[in-house]
Amino acid sequence: MAALSRDTSVQLHLDSSEGKSILFKLLKEKFIDPGEHLTAVQELLGRLWDVTFKTVDLKKKFWPALSSADCCTATTYTGCTTLVTVLHVPYELGDNVVRYVLGRYCKVVRGRFLTLADYPQVFNGIRRYQVEITKDIPSSLRLGGRNCWVRYRGQQRTCLKCGVNGHEAKNCDQIKCYNCHEFGHQRKIVLQKSNARY
Repeated sequence: MAALSRDTSVQLHLDSSEGKSILFKLLKEKFIDPGEHLTAVQELLGRLWDVTFKTVDLKKKFWPALSSADCCTATTYTGCTTLVTVLHVPYELGDNVVRYVLGRYCKVVRGRFLTLADYPQVFNGIRRYQVEITKDIPSSLRLGGRNCWVRYRGQQRTCLKCGVNGHEAKNCDQIKCYNCHEFGHQRKIVLQKSNARY
């Protein structure tokens, strides 16, 4: 059986839960006429939409406008990019730091800060990146002094406590100090040692 060719489709992940009205407003703003340029528009789970153009040339023509839209994240099925979401990132942490850390696992193509639905000028601590993955990205990365969760389709989940795959944090038997972030002891032992010096 031959592989499914998706060379005329793009996937849009909308920031708003308003769905169809936002999608068609976006298409209109980008001068995409559904009757003239599109073959199909399909709603998927989780604010995802498949938009299929009539030809590859039409997709190529409108791809720059869709991929730079502020109200959604666009991905193409023909490339080897993956949409990665990083949660709980401190706002003050520079985007170059997040990109640098992600760079250990992938090539970052583009990224953006997400905002609150009711207050689009207020950022919500979630950043979304389009990347070319070179090796599995752990479920949690230490960024700006906190553990930030990482999610993407097909991700092999790792323990949020020790970083190893095969179990979840609630079943992890590793002892981790949340003061110095080392394994093998707990925070109270570090505090006792530091108090003993004085």
